[in-house]
Amino acid sequence: MIGSECAYARRERVSYAYMYRVNTGTESERREENTKITINNR
Repeated sequence: MIGSECAYARRERVSYAYMYRVNTGTESERREENTKITINNR
């Protein structure tokens, strides 16, 4: 799971610090961050 997330981070040019914050956040925070990513990628 973490490996694929790292590959995603490299592909999308997301900082590892940001990914670390998302991965270590609570489930609700993770959903919120994922929503922001989805909106920004459109």
